[in-house]
Order: sequence, then structure tokens, then C-alpha cells
Amino acid sequence: MSRFVVRRVARSSALLGYLTLALSALGTPVSSRAAEERAVERAEKPAVERFDPSGSALFPADLDPAGIATVEQLTLTRETARFTFVQGTLQFTRESSGRRWFAIFNGTGTAEVLPPIAIEQDQLERGIGAPKLERGFTSAALFLGDDPEGALWRGLTLTAGAADRKAQAQLEEFRSFLRDSETKEWHPALLQTTLNPERRGAFFIQLDAPKELPLFFSIEPEAFEPIMLSRAVTRGVLTSRERETLSRYAFPTAYENGRLTSDANLPAVAADDYRIETRIDDALEVRASCEVTVTARAGSWTWFPLELGEGLEVDSLRWEDGTPGTAVKLRDSERVWIARHGGLSAGAPERLRVVYHGDLLEHSGDLIHRPAFAAWYPEPSGWSRARFDLLFTHPKGSRLVATGTRLESHEVGRMRQARWRSEAPVPLAGFEIGYYDTVLVRDPRIPEVTVHWTPSSTAGAEEEILGAGMQVGASMERQVAADVANSLALFTSYWGAPSARSIGVAQAPRAIGLAYAGMIALDPWTFAANDRYRTNELFRAHEAAHQWWGVDVMPKSDHDRWLSEGFAEYASLRYVLDGLEDQETFLRSLRDWRKELLGLRRYIAGDGQPPAPIWLGYRTEGLRTAGDAEQILYRKGAWVLHMLQSMFLDLRGMNEEPFQQLLRTFHQEHAGGSASTADFERSCTAAFGAPLDWFFDQWVYGTDLPSYQVAHRTSRNADGTWTMRVRVRQSGVRPEFRAYPLLKVVLPENRYMRLRAHITGAEVEFDLPAIEMEPKGLVFGDLESILGEVKEVDW
Repeated sequence: MSRFVVRRVARSSALLGYLTLALSALGTPVSSRAAEERAVERAEKPAVERFDPSGSALFPADLDPAGIATVEQLTLTRETARFTFVQGTLQFTRESSGRRWFAIFNGTGTAEVLPPIAIEQDQLERGIGAPKLERGFTSAALFLGDDPEGALWRGLTLTAGAADRKAQAQLEEFRSFLRDSETKEWHPALLQTTLNPERRGAFFIQLDAPKELPLFFSIEPEAFEPIMLSRAVTRGVLTSRERETLSRYAFPTAYENGRLTSDANLPAVAADDYRIETRIDDALEVRASCEVTVTARAGSWTWFPLELGEGLEVDSLRWEDGTPGTAVKLRDSERVWIARHGGLSAGAPERLRVVYHGDLLEHSGDLIHRPAFAAWYPEPSGWSRARFDLLFTHPKGSRLVATGTRLESHEVGRMRQARWRSEAPVPLAGFEIGYYDTVLVRDPRIPEVTVHWTPSSTAGAEEEILGAGMQVGASMERQVAADVANSLALFTSYWGAPSARSIGVAQAPRAIGLAYAGMIALDPWTFAANDRYRTNELFRAHEAAHQWWGVDVMPKSDHDRWLSEGFAEYASLRYVLDGLEDQETFLRSLRDWRKELLGLRRYIAGDGQPPAPIWLGYRTEGLRTAGDAEQILYRKGAWVLHMLQSMFLDLRGMNEEPFQQLLRTFHQEHAGGSASTADFERSCTAAFGAPLDWFFDQWVYGTDLPSYQVAHRTSRNADGTWTMRVRVRQSGVRPEFRAYPLLKVVLPENRYMRLRAHITGAEVEFDLPAIEMEPKGLVFGDLESILGEVKEVDW
């Protein structure tokens, strides 16, 4: 049902170690700037002492023979945890700069950890069978970064003793756990502790006991949720270095009535207002100059980390005032540590320029592969927005699509230059590059859409496509363009225009979908085939919907990711229903997703962790719960919106406008910013006219999925009318669980009547309004209005 003009455009021809360098002035081409900056660096010594983030010199590696203490009933309290060393020996590492960083305990002890909110207590119960951890231990390894004055060891009587090989081996094992297995880089929380001694330090403890997997409790002060309890994972008969998170939460003072009051999951050092010049040569080596404003949110930072992809090396760095900076990055690390002499002060933005180069790209046929989640520019870890001005220089035969609006594109010798800019702050910047054909879409209802694709990416894969049960599509690029454009038009009619002025769609060389402001990257297979389940149509519409949910309205924290993924998944269903006019696939998709959610990890004999709540975000998917993120964030999230829509539905005219108006208002109020689950709950309550906290407690913060046994019987009244009595038994949920499913009473002559029921408690009986004709049947949960198992039973 393509309703736009399509014009096809022909394709044109086909660190092992660390760095401490300085940066020169603006205006010099990237290709020649690095040499000049190296000369500047030789003349100007860095103002801040450099360090090796993988170096053992940061923390003494040996236990101190004179640092042994016999302890009895010694208690350490750390926020929500208490560790009692009942009896045994504590051995400390050697003193360094007035501190002892590590300690090893052997003896007997007990540990207690109680998360401060019910949802995390429930999560802990899923992992260990109890809402509170109470366990004994016979050995413990500690990192005491939060004890800068040495209160622990200075309060003990230290004596000398013989070297303890067992304790030394325990220390080495613990230290290896706190370092990256490949780069040997220390955990970021440890580096922040030692590089910024004026800030609160990190605390880590590993607890071991016979016949038990090691447990870990940690406090990483700069993390969004700094307190974590986790345990080791077994692979066969061996204990793995990997950990599974049992519970993670903020400091207890961050909660009010069980809800997180922290405003946003913002990075400790925010970065915004980027100007990035990137040159990609014929060999696909990347050379870039990035100018960015950085601002500390609180306190002062001498050193702070930014993410920068593996394989990228920093050539130079300089602050706007001319001060040469210090950048430290291991070649295979995804993090660069940056120093500011005198400290980066809270609320005081400073301009920084970083020049870097490396291997980020590789050919994948006519597409060029870039790791999907690798940071190709220095960016903070966390949720934030920034403006981007992006200048790309790339081989003339290639085409490039990037975040924002393309302002210009022209040839420069054998290369092509293109500038892209985001007028407003956006969540992230991305780009895709390849030897593309293009399809241009102009439709007055939507921003201009350009689809970039290459037929060579799936050439020769016809047999594989057919083997997967799909049909090889004809003119698939036009079908992709149609779905993107028509879904954009439909969503605009629902929620208003997106902020993007144009949309670039690129065929990506990887099986993933990504959305940025004004840009969508699509799995190459969506350009190859369709199937009878409309999987690809759903996928394309999902990514298009992110221009509203994810880009315009950004999730406020990790807990709110469903406001992006669940909303986009719901939007894709609406595209199938309203855009493609395919109610059968719409309802079948909901039924299929419900079946998957109801059966999620129903292992033989009940083995396996139960599913987690939507509110946990990507923590729903752990080492033992693979695939849960897609099921819970995407599909259960879409189900939640569908059930809300059913509750908002005006049954007199089957009017869905009230719910779409709610989403339209929610988008308008939060576009250009971020939103939390609590924000959406408040909007729903205001639009509904009654509190909906019970609904969110059940479906977003809770995990219960109801089962219903439904019976009905009819009787003739004295006046000749008919009455249907309905009995519903509800199980698998708490007694106060509520549901408002739609009922469809089937009548003769293909007629029917719809009503809304209120179900609560273990059993409820009610009579439907009198009907002039004899009912022929009852559909409980009509239009898939309830996420639960329904079984019809005899009265």
C-alpha cells in the first residue's frame, strides 16, 4: 500500500602500552596535524603524572609479613551489608602512600545483605531462594578503597609472621578478578579510586565457603546503581570468571516509597557539543579530530574516563586554554583516561580536543563493517544528550549516512566530504558507510527518506533464505522504503511529527537494527526477503518508531529502557494493524508472544530462574536467562501498552483515540529530553482519571502472570430476555491482582456485544446485562486484552 513517490538513484563506482600526547590548534587537516602535535608534545611535558591502567605498581601485589592481625567478632558495615569476621586472621598488603589497599581473611565469618527495596529483594530471591542473603564464609578477599585513612587496619594490632602462601594465592586470584582478562586493565572503579583520592573510593569483597560458589559484594560510587551483589558462574565443573548479578541498587537514601528518586542515569562527567572531523582512507583507516565540551556533575575530577573503541589510539590532546592534556589508553581497551591539571570542577564546562586514529572498519563486500556498539568518538558512559557537527572525508565511490541532517556533500580530489549536523541535542551519533545504491522517498507527510542498500550483500543466499522458510523478495529496496515511509506517516498521525528533518536508512553489514536521530541502520536480511509472519515489516516499523521513542524521548535510566524498546515494539504491531490492515497478524503476534512469555523457562522439575520484571531493564537478561531482554523489554513491554490501550478503549464506538492522545501528549511533554517509568505512570493516571499504580506494580514492577478458568451459563428471564452468568477463577497471582479484560458475547446472526469485566481475587461471579436474544458463546479476553492463560471450563 505504497502511498508516496519513489525515485531510484544509480550507484556511483564501485596499544600494547599507553600514550601521553598533546594537541595543536584548530584548522590543520587531520592527515597532517598529528605530526605537528607530536612535535609540540616533545617540547611540552605533560602537567599531570602519567600512569599505566594495567600496571601492578598501582597496588602492591604482596601481602605484608608485618601486616597480620588476629581478629574476633570484627564487624564491617557497608551500606546494606554487614560482614562479621567471627574469628580468624586478616593479612594486609604493604602500605603504599599511607594506604593498605587489599586484605585477605581466613577463619570463620558471616555475611548479611538486604536490598533496600522490594523489587531487588524479589530479584535476590529468584537467585538464591531468599530475599536476604545470610551466609557463612571461611575466607574473604577485600579491596579497601573506601578506607583512605586506614581506619580498619590502624584500629587493629598488626604483628609480623611467616609468609602465608595460601593467602598470597588468594590475593592473586582476587586481583585477577578485578582486572580485564585480555587487556589486564584494572576495574574502572579501582582506577577512579586511586586517581581521584579526594572522591569516595570503591569497596569490593569476595566471600568463599566450602561447596559454595564465590559471592561478590561491591560498591562502585560513580555508578548509577553503585551497590551490587553477584556470584560466580559455573561452566561444567569449573568456576568461571564471569559473574551473574543477583541484586543491584542505589544508595538507600535514593529511594522514596520503594521508587528511585534519582533524576537521571547521567555520567559523572558529561560530554556535549561535539565537532568531529573524520577521515576514512581507501584502506579504511580512521583518523579523527574531536572537539568536545566536558562538564563534571559533582566534585572535582583530576582523571576521568571516556569510552573510545578498541583499536583506536589517541595521538594528542589539548585543553582550550592551551594546556597540554594527558590521555592514557591501552590499545585493546574501550576506555581512554583523561587528566585535567588542577581538576575538572563541577558545573564548569571546558573544551577539549582529542586527535586519534586506528582500525575501526573492515570490508564486508560492498558494505563496510563497523562494530555496532563500539564508541567511535570519545563519549561518556551513561545516558546523556549532545549536539553533533560531523565532517566526514571518505573514498569517493562510497556513500555515507550519519546522525542528523546532511548539510553538504562534495568531491575533493579522490575523496568526498559530507557534513552532518544535529540542531538539537541527541542521545548518540552514528554512521554507516558502503558502496550503496539509493532510493529516495519524498512524501509531504514525513521527513525526506533516503534508503541506502546494495544487492550484493545477500547475493547467492537464495537457498539459505528459502531454507529459513522465507520467500526471496523482488525489489526489496522498494519494500523497505515503503515500510519505513508508511510507518513514519502512520506514527506521525498518532503522535505528531518527529524532530528529525530527514531520515537516512542504511543497510548495515550485521544482523541488528539501530536507530539514531535522523538515521536508521537495518539488518541486511531485511533487504532480502519477507515471510508470512511479517517479521521484517515489524522489524522495519520498530526501528522507524525509535525516532519518537528512544531518540525524541530518551529513557531516563537503565530501568526505563522499555519506554524505548517496548514502545517501538508496540508501534510495530500498530503498523501491521493500521498501516498494513492485517488484523490477523496483529492478533496472532500477540498470541505468540503471550505463549512465549507464559512458557519462559518452564524447565523440567521447575529448574531455572523465573523471569524478572520489566523495570530491571537489560538486567532481565543474565548469564542464566539468555533471551529474556527481547521477551520482557520488547514483547512484554508491547503487551503492557496494548493492555493499557484496551483499558482506555471507548467501547461505545471502539474509539482508540484516548490512548493515542495520551501517547501524543507524553511525547510532546518529553521530546528533546528523557522520561522515566514514573513519568509515564503519572501521565497515564492523569489521562485515565484514576490511579494506575496497581497496574504498574503488577505489570512493570512485578512478574506475576495470571491464569484464568472461565465458565458461563445462560438462563431465560420471565420477560423473555436472556442472562449470562460468568464465573472466573484467577490463580498464579497475588490475591489483590486486578484485571479488566474485554468480554465478547457471541449472538445469533453474526452479532456480538462487548463489555469490560473487573476481575480480582481468587474467584468472582457476575451477571451480564439482560440480552433480547439467546447468547451463543463467550470470549474472555477478547482482542487479546489480557496477558494471561485462559481456559474455558464447564460450570
